[in-house]
Amino acid sequence: MATVMRHLVCLFACVIGLLLDCNSAQAQVPPACSSDRPVVVPGGTLRLRVFRDKAAHAVAVPRWSVPAGELVARGVDTFWKIPETLGDGTRLEATVSVGDSGQSCSVSVIVTKEDLTRGPLAPSWFPLILESAPTETYGLFTYILIGSVPTDLLRERALSLLEAYIGFSPFLGEVRRYVQNPAEINATAVPARPPLPERITPESVLERYDFAAAQAIMRRVGKLDTRGIYIVSSLQPLHGPNPSPPDMVAIQNLTSIPADVVAVWVREFLSQTSSERRWDLPYVRRMVLGLRTTISVIAESLPGASDRIQFKRAGE
Repeated sequence: MATVMRHLVCLFACVIGLLLDCNSAQAQVPPACSSDRPVVVPGGTLRLRVFRDKAAHAVAVPRWSVPAGELVARGVDTFWKIPETLGDGTRLEATVSVGDSGQSCSVSVIVTKEDLTRGPLAPSWFPLILESAPTETYGLFTYILIGSVPTDLLRERALSLLEAYIGFSPFLGEVRRYVQNPAEINATAVPARPPLPERITPESVLERYDFAAAQAIMRRVGKLDTRGIYIVSSLQPLHGPNPSPPDMVAIQNLTSIPADVVAVWVREFLSQTSSERRWDLPYVRRMVLGLRTTISVIAESLPGASDRIQFKRAGE
């Protein structure tokens, strides 16, 4: 009877997409991978990283493969030298497999003419002001939500979040320029009140932050503390006059996360969701699992940090 119950529980877990191995009592946690940016100039170098569950992949050696260029391993990082001969708009994908389980993940990058790592902090695509109604149907809608005017430690964490987003947003803008299908884009936005600041800094964005708009989105998601700091992702837009009720939402609660960890956390999230892809419910679920693995590594000193990432029905 116990054996039958075990197989039934395992079967149910597989059906709901928790990626369990039905031939083993232990869950197979998928690896997550990222590059330090989603765009690169010809001849440039990218840093690749893979994050894996220590219990599931304790002794497994990651194996990267790329269609062009050279790979050099240095410690936990792998550096990918892009050929100088590649043309503007070339798309490349690096794939890493972990152990013999067949589990893998991939990173997509676009070769561009502009070296955005050396330019001034002036994002080319920075959706500060949310449109009254979305004009394009993106694959994923992500919102950086600060429920109320933060003070003390919360202010420090909010500024760290905004700094990470501002620093990465030029790369997001460049991806948007090359990807023709909006349904393949994760559109990440910060609610802000017009007029936009002349110089975009964490402090100037926080000054123009639209807390009312953030609270409206929080109410649509349900059961979010308006004194908190969150990143919320949904397949449906959560802003506009009459948005459709969201179904499943991915919630990252950064309220109690130290500012230095927030910076790395946000950059990893943006990196892992910046590549063009087909966004659907199974992929968002996989994204959440991968992000949990990532946070368990970069926030190893914070027990339970990965539990602050949830994928659930809105309102629950």
